[in-house]
Amino acid sequence: HTGYLRLHRKQIHWREWRLSDTELCVVDHITGGFEDAVSRLHLFPGLGTSLPKSTPLKEGRIELAKGRALTWSVEGTAPILQTTTYHPEFGVAIPNHCLSMRLAEPRCTFRLAWM
Repeated sequence: HTGYLRLHRKQIHWREWRLSDTELCVVDHITGGFEDAVSRLHLFPGLGTSLPKSTPLKEGRIELAKGRALTWSVEGTAPILQTTTYHPEFGVAIPNHCLSMRLAEPRCTFRLAWM
């Protein structure tokens, strides 16, 4: 994404996606100086989330149907879980969750794993 090149710090953002049989890895990169950058993962309504008590938050679980689950982990950020809304059509808002990851470094890695 080169839309910020017109700004003073001339940031460039790019996202790398790596998919294997057991994991999706998404790496966000930012070049140029930046003060504030956020990467977000919006969860489908009704998915349960399990967050550890540790601080800063670096991993967790997403509960799926039939007792299945996904595990996630991050590097380069301290994410928070926010309540947001999902909009399947115009004028419809359904509560959901969003994992919001404010970048502390120019690189942030998010891993989503399954068995």
